[in-house]
Amino acid sequence: MSLNNAEIDLIISELDISGSRIQNIIQPDFSSLFLSLYSRGVKKDLLISLAQNKTRLNLTNRRFPKPAKQQRFVQFLKARIPEGIITDITQPGKERIVRIRIDNEEWITFLWIRLWGGSANIIATDENLNILDLFYRRPGKNETSGKKLELPENVLKSAQETGNTAGQDNTGVSASEETKAASNREKTYTVREYPTGNEYPFNTFIDRFYSEEIESLEKDKIREIIKGKINKKLSLLKSSLERISDELGNPGSFNRFKQYGQLILSGSYLIKPGDKWFKTENYFDNGNLISIELDSTLSPEENAESYFKKYKKAKSAQSNLNEEKNSIEARIEKLNQTIASLDTIDDTGKLKKIISGEDLNKDKIEKEEVPGLQFFSGGYRFLVGRTAAENDALLRKHVRGNDYWLHARDYPGGYVFIKYLNGKSVPLEILIEAGNLAVYFSKGRNSGKGEVYYTRVKYLRRAKGAKTGTVLPTQEKNLSIVLNKNILGKLLNRGKETPLI
Repeated sequence: MSLNNAEIDLIISELDISGSRIQNIIQPDFSSLFLSLYSRGVKKDLLISLAQNKTRLNLTNRRFPKPAKQQRFVQFLKARIPEGIITDITQPGKERIVRIRIDNEEWITFLWIRLWGGSANIIATDENLNILDLFYRRPGKNETSGKKLELPENVLKSAQETGNTAGQDNTGVSASEETKAASNREKTYTVREYPTGNEYPFNTFIDRFYSEEIESLEKDKIREIIKGKINKKLSLLKSSLERISDELGNPGSFNRFKQYGQLILSGSYLIKPGDKWFKTENYFDNGNLISIELDSTLSPEENAESYFKKYKKAKSAQSNLNEEKNSIEARIEKLNQTIASLDTIDDTGKLKKIISGEDLNKDKIEKEEVPGLQFFSGGYRFLVGRTAAENDALLRKHVRGNDYWLHARDYPGGYVFIKYLNGKSVPLEILIEAGNLAVYFSKGRNSGKGEVYYTRVKYLRRAKGAKTGTVLPTQEKNLSIVLNKNILGKLLNRGKETPLI
């Protein structure tokens, strides 16, 4: 709740700032003003808050960082009252309006601090109540520079009685405002209960009361933002886990290669040179007939060996999928633990570190914030940048020297990266899939084919003076790609939604 007039009166009596010089003025946000004061060897900091339900002024021990850009009202005050001295501070008419007189060598300036919930404001005027500038400009209420400040009649009368302020020909107070002011005068307000004593003035109580309330609200807000980020990551991870689980649930996709090799060896005497197909009974499937494709330039033994190699590669990819599955499950568990622990973290600084990605149980949130698109195949992860900015961000933060980089040779387009798996060489099938993505996310998509060059990231060199993300590859190799709808369908349907060719 905001301060009532009795509380404002008590705060003003404790301020003891008459004769203080204004050393600095800061506007930390869009509802507060901070005055740094100095008098007789004593430094005091005065906070004025216009926030809804928190309108107040009080001395504070809080520190406010200097904003990168000075707001308009602060610029005006620094030009109008440099090294100004506060010569008077009162609450005329007891209407939750505080008047501060500031003198300097050139001018006398009055700050009228109106602490009325819905229409709080700080208004700077001259001695004749001509508005010089305002914290909030409200043309609909005649609160703009050059207008006369409109005050309730009792406030104006009280201000005139205490001197320093000239009268007005027409106060311009609306009936509703005057009625509200009169109603407030009829009420009797008291100061809320607070610890008393020489070491605990009301200013200190108010500063701590609102600081703790604001900090509590800030913590809750930060927690909700963190939970939103984590839930977004969890959604992506669970989607990836579901896709991997589906692939792991179908081991026959690679076991058949081993069966083909064994069937070819057992029936090699039936295969003639130049045969492109081998028809035989499949004793792995109740003797049903099966046709196995052959390379007519290879012997039966070499064809069998080719299928055994495919089996080993596919099995290796299955092993990679298991590793990826375990890794994703561990990350999901870690994120769930983080969500569960958020309510127990009472340190605002630690919460801010989490939200900025500096500390998430030693795992940065920002690690998951990968720009562009991600695709998965055979245990490998592809990162795709669709714009110059995404390409540059991936290069700077999300790839390493042993990762592979691919790009359409004759067309502008996105970068495709294949994330390196320790101790694994990238199979040709994976390169072809990444090459399909490189052509698909380039201007050459409509032609249906294109040349793609690829190299490791450590062999890329940034081009000086070129556009964002531009690199010069070395030790590159070439792939001739014809867009394959089956490959693209498999990849794109598993990644973020992207239209097929």
